[in-house]
Amino acid sequence: MSEPERIPHFITPSLPHLSGLMTYYAEDLTICEGLLKLFRDYAEQYISMLTREQCIELFATSAKLLKHYSEHHCKNRVVSKRSEAIEEEFEEEQQYNDVMSAIQLLIHLGTKDFTNLCNTASHSSKGVDTSQITDVIFFGLQQILPLMTQGLLQFPTLCQHYFSLVGVSLFI
Repeated sequence: MSEPERIPHFITPSLPHLSGLMTYYAEDLTICEGLLKLFRDYAEQYISMLTREQCIELFATSAKLLKHYSEHHCKNRVVSKRSEAIEEEFEEEQQYNDVMSAIQLLIHLGTKDFTNLCNTASHSSKGVDTSQITDVIFFGLQQILPLMTQGLLQFPTLCQHYFSLVGVSLFI
């Protein structure tokens, strides 16, 4: 891509609207997964080139997205009977992709702290404060923690990413 910095100028103003879609489509796991993956991929690809204001907007809208997702899925979680165990397993497999995307989003947001350290060493520009990054990651963890079930922790990849996020959060 010849001018990748143009993408954040286009997407950043749309982030609040995109995160707001989670309030309307939280029941549809396909749309939830799509929104979470969009934010995850955007953070992964463009976090290093975002300005301070764009980062703050991404952090705020990501937190809002995770909050809406968590509110809906924690509120609608019920303890099922033995006969509904198969349905519960199927639902956990569907939630796997959502929770994995949310964890990866938080991991990518946390990399901004390391990017800032590298940029600060070479430039004297004002980046995003470490406390802002830490606040977003811990808020995101607070939203994800109730969603982490024993069944989801049976997935080795998700378990590895979850504990990587928790480990990274402790060092920030």
